[in-house]
Amino acid sequence: MPGCSCRTARTKTRQFPAGFKTIPSDVFEDAASFLLEAGRKQDSVTVLTYAVKLAPDSRTLHQSLGEALERVGDAAKATEACKKALQLLPADSTVTGEEKRALRKELEEHLRKLSH
Repeated sequence: MPGCSCRTARTKTRQFPAGFKTIPSDVFEDAASFLLEAGRKQDSVTVLTYAVKLAPDSRTLHQSLGEALERVGDAAKATEACKKALQLLPADSTVTGEEKRALRKELEEHLRKLSH
């Protein structure tokens, strides 16, 4: 997604709460990206908001939500989502130490951009 180019690594799957099967988080991210490209920004936010509720510990979903929220002009909620992604980064086992450093830098730069 445009905005924060934080796509260094994507989480492949997440275990969702009881009653749900393991769903690739890429499904939500791809759907949201498609909706953004189709000009349906708010629908993209809706998809990612739902996904974050299913997988609240997913750094990539919070990050994508932040990017989508920025696209609809909601800097306050975008900041909140990016801060959550930054908070979840240390526990993200899908990225290496070097990738985490790069993602941290990108998220911090994105947060600075949102605050202006």
